[in-house]
Amino acid sequence: MAGCDCRQRGLTLTELMVGVAISLAVLAALSSVYLSSRGAYRTNEALARLQESGRFALDWIVRDLRSAGFAGCQSRGPRIAVYSNPRPAELATLVAVRGYERAAGFAYPTGVERLAGDEHSDAVRIVAVDPAARADVEGDSDVAAASITIRENRPGFEPNDVLLVGDCERAAVFTVTGVQDAPARLLHAADRNGGLDTPTHQISPPFKEQQQAFVARLDSVVYFIGRPKGRKDAPPSLYRAGIEKTEKVAENVEDLDLLYGVDDDGDGTVDGYRRADEIGAGVWDRVLSVRVSLVAASADAALAGAAQVIYLRDTDGDTVTDAQPPRGDRRLRQVFTTTVSLRNRLP
Repeated sequence: MAGCDCRQRGLTLTELMVGVAISLAVLAALSSVYLSSRGAYRTNEALARLQESGRFALDWIVRDLRSAGFAGCQSRGPRIAVYSNPRPAELATLVAVRGYERAAGFAYPTGVERLAGDEHSDAVRIVAVDPAARADVEGDSDVAAASITIRENRPGFEPNDVLLVGDCERAAVFTVTGVQDAPARLLHAADRNGGLDTPTHQISPPFKEQQQAFVARLDSVVYFIGRPKGRKDAPPSLYRAGIEKTEKVAENVEDLDLLYGVDDDGDGTVDGYRRADEIGAGVWDRVLSVRVSLVAASADAALAGAAQVIYLRDTDGDTVTDAQPPRGDRRLRQVFTTTVSLRNRLP
């Protein structure tokens, strides 16, 4: 029997180097797949959050625009007298919709400031009553006692609330100075009403139950882009400012553009869309629709390539939407657009 050479033999340097090279190639491939998957996941997550913010912000604006000018059965062109004194600054005009091109003429609420470098975003004011905060008038309002009796104070009306009392022919805005129970009665005394837009605080003629009179909370809300004052690190946000409070609607919304559909010839149809600075003070009552566009951005950098270019507004007046300069921060951005008909203005 031949002898057996049972000694173990190791790997040669060449074999070791080939094995290492193969391992590195496999590791590089796995790393590439992992990084690609991780990048795709981050991009998809950023896109999902961006779309959520953009749609949520757009839904809020659309909801209020659809109720613009709502004042019960007399929403189309009611005669409204303002008894509140001092007159709320938010009710300087009682038109259903009023725009501020590039936010010119709009005073930012306390605690909120405009974004640094923002020269283009618009603002829009919407006036309407809140149908969820409404109570029916019981009997006739008492002109001499400056009081209005309602069936139940379910909306929780309180002193200093700005309310509208109306029927199908007229309406009046007043400030509550006191609330009584059993029966529920709203007072509008002279210390907060009358003497400015009206000669007296007494709302006359009386509003009557048989004419379907009601009382509802009146609000004037403005949508605009801003951030907390002094917080340069805070993300840009869409805000909603009402008579009583200012609230943040959605973060990482950094631009708002609005165009208004105007009926020029009175036939009940839109003849063209214009910017707010192209609409005269007496023309806002002829606005029948609003085209809303906003830009939502991801919270963090999510782009691996060149900075994103978006198309939002016509900047050179040729009626074609132009590309906006890229911001260069690698954040993902998307434009959300919709057109809203003003229900209380349509024929």
